[in-house]
Amino acid sequence: MSAFVVDLTHIDVILSTAIRGPRGVAPYPGWWTPPYTNELIPGTSGPLRAEDADLAGEALLAECIASVSSRYPDSGSDGLPGPIPTPNPSDYEWAGYAQGLTAIEACKAIDCYEYQSCEHPGWGESGSRAFCERLRRILVGAMAGYEDAPWEWTADLARQNRLRVHLLHRPRPRSA
Repeated sequence: MSAFVVDLTHIDVILSTAIRGPRGVAPYPGWWTPPYTNELIPGTSGPLRAEDADLAGEALLAECIASVSSRYPDSGSDGLPGPIPTPNPSDYEWAGYAQGLTAIEACKAIDCYEYQSCEHPGWGESGSRAFCERLRRILVGAMAGYEDAPWEWTADLARQNRLRVHLLHRPRPRSA
């Protein structure tokens, strides 16, 4: 079986990172702005807060269960791969971790979540997908070296960094 319902802790650590920011990065006080909740939790707006975490986790878990149920329609709710019994999304309670994951760990956790949750036709337009994309985009900016990397690359800058052009296709000489 290739898809499974993720463990509740998996959702907990993603949300803890989204709310508190990734571990090991704090360039200045107040630098982290969590992803907005408007697509994930209908009727809300603004950055994800601890007070929203139960509803956010419920939405993420429901999306994952819908995906795995779509992938394995004959399994029934208690026969899905993953935690046994399959958790009920409305019972989800966020276990807020004091620290989030590192930016790289969080990106990989999002990749795992998306892989498990993308198996149904509604995934492409889902609030869970939008939330994951927003969080990943924010996390990339928190990765080591991001702030020091050039915004734009020019030929001079590439030469200064000893980047070499590798021609994948060399035109053949034309015959006269």
